[in-house]
Amino acid sequence: DIDLHETLRMRQSIIRHTAETFRPDIFIVDKEPLGLRGEIEDTLSYLKTRGTTLVLGLREVMDAPHLLEAEWERRDVMRKIGLFYDKVWAYGPPDFYDPLTGLDVPPAI
Repeated sequence: DIDLHETLRMRQSIIRHTAETFRPDIFIVDKEPLGLRGEIEDTLSYLKTRGTTLVLGLREVMDAPHLLEAEWERRDVMRKIGLFYDKVWAYGPPDFYDPLTGLDVPPAI
């Protein structure tokens, strides 16, 4: 059996190797800014240094802002979004809901 830690290490390795092999012009991350338990942070750093456009895609329906803010604050996510990402896309109609409403979003985002 493969435990969660080993699974995440394998995923991290596969994602990094794929990025190095394909050298994408754009890299889109869905929902989790740093991946599941931070698995893509190393890849984001690598891609940022080579000029890849990094995009975070957020769903218009996410956790309640106060729950999301507490989780993201604990993991220093907002600072890292500002550090890594060039754009944040919110999926869904713009008049429905902005998933960043109520969060302390860096001005660059």
